[in-house]
Amino acid sequence: MEKLYLSLVMMLLPLLAMADNVLKTENISVQPGRQVVLPINLENSDEIRAMGFDLVLPEGVSVAAASMTNRATKHQVTFKEFDDNNNAYKFAVFSMSNNNFTNKSGTIVNVTLNIDKDMAQGNYDIQLKEVEFSVPSTGLNTGADYTSQMTIDVSNRMKMPDIVGGVGFTTTLPISLDNVDNVRAVGFVLHLPEGVSIIEDGAELSSRASRSHQVSYNLVQEGEYRFAILSMGNKNIRNNEGILLTVTLKIADDVVPQDYNITLSNIELSATGEGLKQADDYTAKMTIQTVGDIDGDGQFTLNDITALIELYLSRGL
Repeated sequence: MEKLYLSLVMMLLPLLAMADNVLKTENISVQPGRQVVLPINLENSDEIRAMGFDLVLPEGVSVAAASMTNRATKHQVTFKEFDDNNNAYKFAVFSMSNNNFTNKSGTIVNVTLNIDKDMAQGNYDIQLKEVEFSVPSTGLNTGADYTSQMTIDVSNRMKMPDIVGGVGFTTTLPISLDNVDNVRAVGFVLHLPEGVSIIEDGAELSSRASRSHQVSYNLVQEGEYRFAILSMGNKNIRNNEGILLTVTLKIADDVVPQDYNITLSNIELSATGEGLKQADDYTAKMTIQTVGDIDGDGQFTLNDITALIELYLSRGL
């Protein structure tokens, strides 16, 4: 019985070793007609000097490029499509000087993917297969298959980053448009916290707008502004992603320093050949601070001045 137990343990040890080296991909989301980076992560307990794997992609997705991360030590990555029917690519990652990968976790390769402009909305599988690792101590080890999800999103979106502003000062709010359609005009409502307003002539279009595009806005009620961006020549907005306009905000002297929500709502886009389309609301965070509040107590006091002087002295300024 003891011999049988030892035999089973010896049989299982290679399987346990394989499970400790895992290659996996992340879930990603992208719009049709775009590029997206797919991180390929390696979690390894063994020292690994090289690896190979097959990347199986959905129809309509192709590999544009692949690059090593800082986990490489004179490593290089190569790839080649080898199965047209299954849209599969064979990858090899190796070092001519037989160096090991650095660290034991994190992204090892970034793969740039091209997404066909006609891909339908939905979730698609991305698969890693035929995974093999070159381990100096044990030779060639086989890794497990891994499947992640690619979400194709065919919606148009407007969004904003989280921003920070100081009481009594101005700050800027970039507003971006990611569009799958050709968009010629945009309308939306911007909701701001009480005590925050848009300065006069405080909206400026980016280079994505044509020369014939104009932006206008009016105060509907306190903290609520309606925007319209249109072209008298019915020109389309350039490109399909990036900042569309920047809004300059004024923060009143009596605003309480804390986090607030800023929201885009009632978003409507005029799409060439498609008519009027709606986009989902979007909310970001606006952090309002007391300028000069070094100790973080929400007030600008003598303690902050003292702390600021000490900071300058410690840096030899």
